[in-house]
Amino acid sequence: MKTKLISRLGHKEFYYNSDSIETLLQHIHLDSALEFLVQINKNEHLLYQNENAEIRFILREWIPDTSEDFKSNFIRVFIEHSETKNLKDVKVINKISTLRTIEILLEKRIKIEKVSHDPESLFKLYLIINDEIANRIDFFTNKYLADNRSISNEIRLHLHLGLNQYLVNTDAIGKKLWMEALKFVQFEKWIKTQPKLENTLIRYLGKFNVNTLYELFTLIFRIGQVAINHHKFSIDEQEKGIVFFDYISNHNINSSEWNELSEIMKNPLYRMNNGEYLIIDFYFVLNKFFTGMYHDLLNFSNSENSNFHQVYSSDFIEKYLLGNAINSVFGNKYIQFNEDKMKSYKVKNINNLALPDYYIRNGNKVYLFECKNSLISLSSKLEKKYEKIETDFKRKFYESKNKNKAAKQLLNYINLSNEGKYLFFDHCTKVNNLVYYPIIITTDDTLTSLSFNSLINEFVTKDLNEMDNKLKSRIKPITIIHINDLLYRTTNLKRLDILIDSYHKHFNKKSSKNFDKFISFTDFIEIFVFNQNRSIDHKSLEKIIY
Repeated sequence: MKTKLISRLGHKEFYYNSDSIETLLQHIHLDSALEFLVQINKNEHLLYQNENAEIRFILREWIPDTSEDFKSNFIRVFIEHSETKNLKDVKVINKISTLRTIEILLEKRIKIEKVSHDPESLFKLYLIINDEIANRIDFFTNKYLADNRSISNEIRLHLHLGLNQYLVNTDAIGKKLWMEALKFVQFEKWIKTQPKLENTLIRYLGKFNVNTLYELFTLIFRIGQVAINHHKFSIDEQEKGIVFFDYISNHNINSSEWNELSEIMKNPLYRMNNGEYLIIDFYFVLNKFFTGMYHDLLNFSNSENSNFHQVYSSDFIEKYLLGNAINSVFGNKYIQFNEDKMKSYKVKNINNLALPDYYIRNGNKVYLFECKNSLISLSSKLEKKYEKIETDFKRKFYESKNKNKAAKQLLNYINLSNEGKYLFFDHCTKVNNLVYYPIIITTDDTLTSLSFNSLINEFVTKDLNEMDNKLKSRIKPITIIHINDLLYRTTNLKRLDILIDSYHKHFNKKSSKNFDKFISFTDFIEIFVFNQNRSIDHKSLEKIIY
């Protein structure tokens, strides 16, 4: 689905008098409101069936007792904000506002009797949240588009627009489930080879009264099965899984400030007073299969002063998982060297020579991979002005205190290859004819948002201008690829050079709308190459699954 603009309506479009969140919360019953919002979140897609579906739902199901005058005005506002006369382009209900409203309710936890619940107060609160999100977008829209429509400003505008939406512009459910399960299987196999992490893992699993990672996976899978058709579930108090279910229902939200929905992403269940568990978001539950579990295990290991993160990043992500991902794409095709294989050559000063994580050559085309398990910090994403985002991204993926990071490391590898420093393992006689494809492999979903790829290439402009022109002409733009892309599309990415070339040409197409031309490689291949095709080459993954 290509990007399109939607008009999101807020409080000021429907009500002349202002309302405070604190006052509205005094009329909202927590469990009733949360269950209603959870059902909206689960079934939002039904509101896209036709252009009147959302209006009908709000007026008949959400605020049926409102006045006829308000209902008439409500419809009029929708029509006035529809530039194309298509009411599907005008929205009140949207995923990010639904989840943000849930977050506010969980933070405040106002207790009132159920009979005192006022649905219109919940509706007004939802509209205020819509205004909050709109204000965040307006801030940097005015900043970057006020006077100067330079490409640099457009990159940053779309970066910030994307960051306000990337949490809800997620992978298809099937892809997410497959990726989480696949990475879990590989992680379970890998950690069995790490005796130094055994005690940390045993203590972590003990928190949930389980003995193995598979038992924990089974508990999460159980929630996932329920979530397909239901928005809540209940279990017997004596069941083994209750410890884990309570653990991911324990919300500790102590501020109403925007926090990227991090608390409900971490804890995607809510236990109601009647003992039933609400499934806040199916996608966040899927995240617990591996990604969420990893972050939880990381926090646990940090409290024990374990070196889990260091071993996980260097051994599991950059070697084990990346190696399996590369193998699933290329198999035995082409000339391939990982860093360990390069270092196995008895060459003088080999330990002082900068080497990529992976080097693959097909004819005169060289793919250079640098894998990073670095995440954009939550604190930088919470900064309203977003100035910290660029600083954090630059520090982790370009340069930090004169130390080369991923992008500059890749340029250094290219220089070394061009100087013949890699001939000891790849006996290519025509070094001056090689065409380089520098690739950053990331594990951070944030970097699949708008503009990050454009921004990293902006950073390296000065470095490229200092290179020899002949060499510069043989260097393709840097491409950020999520490791999930390799594991999901596998052999379909074998001709990676063609896909990368098509991706970067996409930026310059006149037919590409502003939003679409700043999309990530992940979104480009899913939308424009594979057209959301769900087929998986299972045979290419046999070696890493079994």
